[in-house]
Amino acid sequence: MAFLYLSRGPPDSPQDSPQELVQTRKYLLQAERERRAHLVTLMCCMDERDRVQKKTFTKWINQHLLKVRKHINDLYEDLRDGHNLISLLEVLSGDTLPYETTTLSESEKSIPLPLERLIIPLHD
Repeated sequence: MAFLYLSRGPPDSPQDSPQELVQTRKYLLQAERERRAHLVTLMCCMDERDRVQKKTFTKWINQHLLKVRKHINDLYEDLRDGHNLISLLEVLSGDTLPYETTTLSESEKSIPLPLERLIIPLHD
């Protein structure tokens, strides 16, 4: 934290009068309150932006998944096992992607495979 020197020396120096120390401390407390309020405002804006992006992306995915009669409610949870993600990639690419999973850990391992399949044609 940067200090604002309102007197001849740093806060709590022998040159400061008690009144100057009180004023400096009041100023620093007010500056800290304002900084915290600003951070809270920023966090709220970020949360709102994330919520809007999640909602928008969920709608976009559902528009594509309609073609295969699937639907997601929660972007993070419903793509987690990889099945809906593979369905989305199949719709977007027009290809059928092989997949077999039985457990969540195996599903999580299979997620990079369809993503690689989608990314590779873009770089050729």
